[in-house]
Amino acid sequence: MDYRKSKHTIILVQYTEDPNSRTYLDFESVNSAMDGVVKMYEAKLKQLNPNRRNITYDIQDLYNYIDSLADLSTLVMADASSDPAGQQEYIKLISAEGHEFYIARKCAMVSGTIKAMLTGHFIESKGEIRFQDIGASILEKVIQYMYYKKRYSNSNARIPDFVIEPEIALELLMAANYLDC
Repeated sequence: MDYRKSKHTIILVQYTEDPNSRTYLDFESVNSAMDGVVKMYEAKLKQLNPNRRNITYDIQDLYNYIDSLADLSTLVMADASSDPAGQQEYIKLISAEGHEFYIARKCAMVSGTIKAMLTGHFIESKGEIRFQDIGASILEKVIQYMYYKKRYSNSNARIPDFVIEPEIALELLMAANYLDC
């Protein structure tokens, strides 16, 4: 059974500060729920631009939209016994400051370094990796890139730009070099 496809997922969203804007979206899998969040943003863009036939956007615009929501939560129904040892669907990456980020294992495997850690006989293969030299803001941007690369690596559609702020470019380059991504 495909572990990713077998998990019933519910997204709880509150669009504005008004509690009446709360709703939920129901999906058959984690992957379809992630696509549902993207479709939610695209529907908002179509609502704002009803006369445009095609709508394009930068990936950063999607992240900004998600950040602007009053609340966004996910409930994933799963049988704990369905997770093979050492093959968790999500892993934890910890920044130098101790910020914890959970990332889909398949997206983290974009990094050659992380892939080696997770598949080797390292303590990190247990699903938790601490980066003593990578700050939270840089690690967050690296994770955004991992999701971006995973989503668009085999896409035939127009690939949106991945925006990098000039003030973090050097530090991000060093982290990307270390992480081999």
